[in-house]
Amino acid sequence: KLKERNVYHPEFYHLNKLEMCEKIGIQLITIFEDEWIYKKELVKRRLKHILGKFDGIKIFSRNCEIKEIESSEKNNFLDLYHIQGKDNSLVKIGAFYNNELVSVMTFSSGNISKGSIYKEGVWELNRFCSNYNFHIPGIASRMLDFFKKKYNWIEIYSYADRRWSKGNLYEQLGFKVQGKPRLNYWYVKNYERIHRFNLRKKPDEPKNISERILRLSEGYLIVWDCGNLKFVLKNN
Repeated sequence: KLKERNVYHPEFYHLNKLEMCEKIGIQLITIFEDEWIYKKELVKRRLKHILGKFDGIKIFSRNCEIKEIESSEKNNFLDLYHIQGKDNSLVKIGAFYNNELVSVMTFSSGNISKGSIYKEGVWELNRFCSNYNFHIPGIASRMLDFFKKKYNWIEIYSYADRRWSKGNLYEQLGFKVQGKPRLNYWYVKNYERIHRFNLRKKPDEPKNISERILRLSEGYLIVWDCGNLKFVLKNN
């Protein structure tokens, strides 16, 4: 639950701008500095996709072969074509066109860093992306169907980053939005954004000083996002 907002508080800075734009019918895209510095080409391609400017080769999803892939192949692809890069996933699904990997979709069990716990049959759709040199309508649906037929599932959930998306793809796949947006923050140092889970308090650090105060004293800054929307698909 979001606390009462102070419009001048850094925690709500990006969210307030986003919602002010939404009220007047403008979609605001919020890009972090490290994304522009280290993944500029990927950011440009994603912006073109949002604007509907597809300049890649259009192929039909029915002409792709769907199968599971190795972690190394998955990670290399995600580093090239997903803004968040590689992940730790249990199920790695690839779509191949003429033996070339063109799309990847991954699934994992509950992740404590995201406030979730493991439950039998409950999966997180962790990553989905395609090679930006191809335009493949319907490929996400085919890959999701592959997963649903092969694995036992009660529920699949995923998160739409409001900096980039309203979750339109999830709605097309039959997911329903659940709950209110949850804000996230990262620590930043030397143009590197680090998930807060990686800088948790250590057992030997002072118990009467908060994690944030400790990290700020070490020279880290804090940046907040616009929150995530959680989408859920249930196997009724």
